[in-house]
Amino acid sequence: MLRYEKLFQKPALFTRITGIKFEKFEILVMKSKNLWNEAERKRLCSRPRKRAIGGGRNYKLESIEVKVLLMLMFYRHNITHELLGFLFDLDASNVTRLIAKLSSIFEKAADPTLKTLLSQAKKLSEKVCNEVELFTKYPELKELCIDATEQRKQRSKDTEQRKLDYSGKKKAFTYKTQIITAENQRIIDITATYPGSVHDKKIFDKEKTIKKIPKQSTCLDDLGYLGVPKENPEHKIFLPYKKKKGQKKLSEVEREFNKQHARKRIKVEHVFGRIKKFRICSETYRGREVNYNQIFRNISALVNLNYCST
Repeated sequence: MLRYEKLFQKPALFTRITGIKFEKFEILVMKSKNLWNEAERKRLCSRPRKRAIGGGRNYKLESIEVKVLLMLMFYRHNITHELLGFLFDLDASNVTRLIAKLSSIFEKAADPTLKTLLSQAKKLSEKVCNEVELFTKYPELKELCIDATEQRKQRSKDTEQRKLDYSGKKKAFTYKTQIITAENQRIIDITATYPGSVHDKKIFDKEKTIKKIPKQSTCLDDLGYLGVPKENPEHKIFLPYKKKKGQKKLSEVEREFNKQHARKRIKVEHVFGRIKKFRICSETYRGREVNYNQIFRNISALVNLNYCST
């Protein structure tokens, strides 16, 4: 059985095992405790009771610290519920139920602003007349990056679903999710998850991403979003230059622009790297499809907590 107390006393080892710093873990536990207690109160009061609240058996893992540790190890290592049960001295069915309950509160505990920051900034941008007031409150929104990432999924038994899931780029069956990152590498928007065959530009259009972005912000995209600047001339959207048909090579100015563009856009790739340190978002996903997007959002919130919170 895992020796939790010993792990809590070794911050460096704790970070390697869980994927987040110990001081961030303490913040996560503090916020999770309030949300957990509130969720449990609602659950227990949701139907008529014969006994007062508090009757019956307690959770075998009574400490919220250990519950959160179990969840982090599940995300970090993508191990089975049976192995988690062995490590934490629980039945696999108990682990499954515990993960389901924690999953619903994890995003809010790790980063409660993930769902609201961009929409609040957009509302402010429509009220103010200049950039100064907007960027005084939201300095990180001066420069945004948009990109989509793919993750392998298990092969579907349905022929039509396989056609939808197959990514020509990855030559595999995948899920695709688009994110927007701010200048400080904070994730500020996450779309729904789409099958691997859906193009980046189609996700951009279907999610109406352009309507979420303040017009004052500069947006750096890759060539997967070709056509977006022409369709939205009122926004400051920049793509790298692409060689035209018959053109032997780009000009010196165009090559330099592409180099500077890539240096700025590398931030979003760093964010994807942080997300994929959690193996549940990098290895072949073997869970239920309905749970995937919430897992991706939970990991993104953890990344924001670990790298971008003060």
